[in-house]
Amino acid sequence: MNFAKYNDQGKIINNKNCVSWLYEPENNFPLGKLSLRVYLPTVDFNPRKPISKCWTKQVAEIFLETENFVNVTDLWDFNTMLCRGSNFHLRYPLKTPEIDETFTSFEDYYINYRKYMKSRKKLRPITHEDFTTVEGMVQMALEDWSVR
Repeated sequence: MNFAKYNDQGKIINNKNCVSWLYEPENNFPLGKLSLRVYLPTVDFNPRKPISKCWTKQVAEIFLETENFVNVTDLWDFNTMLCRGSNFHLRYPLKTPEIDETFTSFEDYYINYRKYMKSRKKLRPITHEDFTTVEGMVQMALEDWSVR
């Protein structure tokens, strides 16, 4: 089930996903879990591009794991999966007129991204606490989605 903006043909408009829930019986039934994904701005590594342009900004899936549907037990994105499967170092470069820094966690990246991007200035400031609950993550996704 997707919560997103759709066009007249019933297709999801690019970058207009907000939250999706997925129930896969073979994976979820024994554990009693749903797969939850929130869509937030992040960076993606594209090894086919030159080093200077290999990091691109995009809205992408942030995967959440929870044991009780309340607290987030694990949070990962494509960069995390790349890092876990190889010797790739987790990196989230952020370049704005105010900041030129590379973060080593999605949380730090997104907190600073939200602080410095003009379209998100009207949103409430967030902290690491917002990443600890499913409700907090869904709230962040809804807020960010509202300005996309």
